[in-house]
Amino acid sequence: MFSILCLILVSSCRRNKDGCPATFLDKGDDRLTIVNNSSERITFTYGFEYPDDTSYLQTFVRTVPQIDGNPAYNVGPNGTKKFRTNSCWESVFEVSIPSGKLHFVIFNIDSIKAYPAAEIISRGLYKSYLYTLDQLKDNNWRVEYP
Repeated sequence: MFSILCLILVSSCRRNKDGCPATFLDKGDDRLTIVNNSSERITFTYGFEYPDDTSYLQTFVRTVPQIDGNPAYNVGPNGTKKFRTNSCWESVFEVSIPSGKLHFVIFNIDSIKAYPAAEIISRGLYKSYLYTLDQLKDNNWRVEYP
């Protein structure tokens, strides 16, 4: 019995040949890290439909209830946040990202609290990043702000 338990625990920590965490026991893929190199609190969102998503960029702007209600997308000053997906990023790119470019948009939380979404977009109070799978791998799975 003890050896079976040890086998299960060891298996849950293995990574596949691409380095993706094993999905056994629903570990998901937590390699992607948002790095905040500023003294500001930030929040981020992402999209799979680039370049079509630029036509509705305003919908990327998170709201105050979203920021307060789901802090998983918020990163403190000079902090980092692991971003987890339920399947391997390689699979996400293959199945869900037809352009091959994952689009991240990062906002200063104080700007979101001070301005409506349209003004944030018109003033350019955000940073937009595009990453291919290879670029994310080359960056050690890090999206760095600013």
